[in-house]
Amino acid sequence: MNPREMIQDILAKKEQVKNVFFVACGGSLVEFYPPKYFMDSEAKNCSAFLYSGKEFVCAAPASLGEASLVLLCSHSGKTPEVLEAAELARERGALVITYTAETGTPVNLAGDYNVIYGARTEEGSHYGDSPVLLSLRLMAELLTITEDYENLDQIIDGITKIDTVIHNAMEQVADRAKIWGAACEKEEMMYVLGSGPAFGNVYGFAICSMMEMQWQHAAYIHSAEYFHGPFEVTDKNTTYVVLEGSGASRCMDERAIHFLKKYGEKYEVVDAKELGADIIDEKVVDYFTPLMFYKVMCVYRAELAKLRNHPLETRRYMGKVAY
Repeated sequence: MNPREMIQDILAKKEQVKNVFFVACGGSLVEFYPPKYFMDSEAKNCSAFLYSGKEFVCAAPASLGEASLVLLCSHSGKTPEVLEAAELARERGALVITYTAETGTPVNLAGDYNVIYGARTEEGSHYGDSPVLLSLRLMAELLTITEDYENLDQIIDGITKIDTVIHNAMEQVADRAKIWGAACEKEEMMYVLGSGPAFGNVYGFAICSMMEMQWQHAAYIHSAEYFHGPFEVTDKNTTYVVLEGSGASRCMDERAIHFLKKYGEKYEVVDAKELGADIIDEKVVDYFTPLMFYKVMCVYRAELAKLRNHPLETRRYMGKVAY
């Protein structure tokens, strides 16, 4: 069932969709930042919410009910918190859409609709077949039907161009990533900044790529909030990474970069426009840069892991002890 058919089927079952809940954990939660941001930016009559799986269950939103659509993502298809969220959503009468990388998993089987996406690390895979863009397309189809959203064609065109954007961007940062990795090899702490739909990447790079995969202390900071406390620790010995977006939020990133150029020294700016994201229509490009940032930052983290002799798969707690 393609995205348009799925939305048509949902609307045939539900008189209306009043709200959409995006629920996942860790890296899978990052996948849902762009479609949630899209709904916040474009939807007039449908509210959107982003929840970590356990909070969705422990502090269940009162608005979850018959008019709700719940999107769940679990790469393994076995995340316990996501399974609990699916059970709660269906108990409340919501329709559930699950996104997993494998068919036949418990999460996959817990949904009213099930989407299997392509492996994100497989060489030559189509990046449009990722949960972030599959769910973005689905939300665009929903708003096209229910609110006459005007830029669906631009969304679809962006999906056709994203492979070119990502491949070119990854090649472009290859040498810079080596230099950055060498500079950060001995660092004990870094701060990651960004805003808009890319804030999910800021969060994900800090907690997943650095803290989980490198045992590296890191903190994520919204570019605008940087000036409401965090900038006080800025000096020439502190390491920063800034993901500079290409849409409406770019001005917030530019302000932080300007300050770092004046008072900092050890900072890396990863600029969506410089990396070629602007071949996608300006009306929708903001929703596509997060996937490009994810793949580009994978190049950065791989170089750091190599230099530190700390494989990205190394864990001491996750999947090894009870928690």
